[in-house]
Amino acid sequence: MANAAEIPSIRPAWLWRGGQILLVGALLLGMAAMLWLASQSALLIPVVPALVLVAVAGWYLFQFPLLNLCVVLGAFVLISSHEAGFQLTEIVYGLYYMGYLAHWYLSRFFFYEDRVLQTPEDRVMLFFLIGITLSFPLTVLFGGGLTKMVSEWVAMIMIGFYFPIKEACERYPNGTRWIVGVVLWIGLFAFFRNILIYRAALNNAVYAWQVFKGRVPLNDIVMMVTTVFALVLLLHAQRHRARLGYLGGFLIFLIGLVLSQSRGFWAGLLFAMLALFVLLPPKYRMRMFQLGLLGFGIAIAGAIILLGDRVFLVLDGLSTRFLSILPALINDPSMLNRYLEAGAVWEHIKANPILGHGMGVPFDFFDITWKYTQSRPFVHNGYVSLWYQFGLWGLLSVLFVWGRTIWGGLWAYRHLPRTHPVGLAGLCAATALIGLLLPANTSNPFFLSDSTIMFGILTGLAAGARSRARTLITAGDA
Repeated sequence: MANAAEIPSIRPAWLWRGGQILLVGALLLGMAAMLWLASQSALLIPVVPALVLVAVAGWYLFQFPLLNLCVVLGAFVLISSHEAGFQLTEIVYGLYYMGYLAHWYLSRFFFYEDRVLQTPEDRVMLFFLIGITLSFPLTVLFGGGLTKMVSEWVAMIMIGFYFPIKEACERYPNGTRWIVGVVLWIGLFAFFRNILIYRAALNNAVYAWQVFKGRVPLNDIVMMVTTVFALVLLLHAQRHRARLGYLGGFLIFLIGLVLSQSRGFWAGLLFAMLALFVLLPPKYRMRMFQLGLLGFGIAIAGAIILLGDRVFLVLDGLSTRFLSILPALINDPSMLNRYLEAGAVWEHIKANPILGHGMGVPFDFFDITWKYTQSRPFVHNGYVSLWYQFGLWGLLSVLFVWGRTIWGGLWAYRHLPRTHPVGLAGLCAATALIGLLLPANTSNPFFLSDSTIMFGILTGLAAGARSRARTLITAGDA
């Protein structure tokens, strides 16, 4: 039976009124959907019973908030491959997660008595989520595309998982463990999908340069985050079996990140590991060094077994790309191109620095890689992108939440026993958020859905770990 502290208090006056509104709305929506499907084609009518079954399954899940949250987060893997166009799975998942977020926010802010906004970062996060939604008129004013605006908003609103995740960590004794498990599941799925893609590319390679430059540029942020999580858990594991499992996970996620050949996230991982080394007590620093050597040796041996004769070509390509990280800041055409891109965006930012231009608004800049002037809304630099889209208020809001949640995750780790699951969850999230500070300069984490959902998960987990840690300390359970 659920603990009373885990159940939000419901406002009785709102319960009957809210239930009536939801039932009438669902009935009208269902009738409209049936009429529309019948008008399009008789073949589409069987879709209605399927939707009813999905609705019943959804109703069941919504009876178990923590399970529902984990399912909606874990099911993200269904749309994480960024296929062109709109896929059926994307539509179904989009309806699911948007419905989940709508239900959570309406119920928590209107039907329950418990306070949702408890900390400054909570208030700033809500301010940001409302602000990006109210920025729609700016898109129209500055000539942006409505389709692109909606597409960017659908991805950006995934940051809103911050509040449900924070609540799950606060209310449920194992909430932080479940969220960490979901993150590792997303990384595991992404790795096996990417390794199949990479293997197919190697098998289809005709020339040596195709092996040399082979990469899988998918979910690199997921690979970086899960590598950090596995490393933190590995360093604090008490049992040999657990250490072996986390070591395997660390190597898997590290290989996935390496194969992405994303130099920005490689640098981000190194930055996160450096921060972790500084933050850890001396005992764990030594363990980190020893396990690092062991993991490197195992990775090389595994690569030789799996790749055979091609291992030298692959390692040559990877080492060449790794060694090009620092020179790329000055000489690499792609980096120079991003400097030019940021400069072009800056001219627009100066025209409206406070409010921004909204989502989906294109800008022009000359691409030195393709030798022509491009017009697009995407900016590689995440900080510049936030300023361009949402103005100074948007940039400062994100930076404030980012910094406060890093501090909160580290606070939970420092004020609980070193191997406490809540403290470890806080350290995982805080270290990953520190690592993201670097690649955000070259790989915008506020554009694609895998980046925005990861940002929402990490900030929510760090904030929730701090809140749960305070509860444990106050109750004397730490």
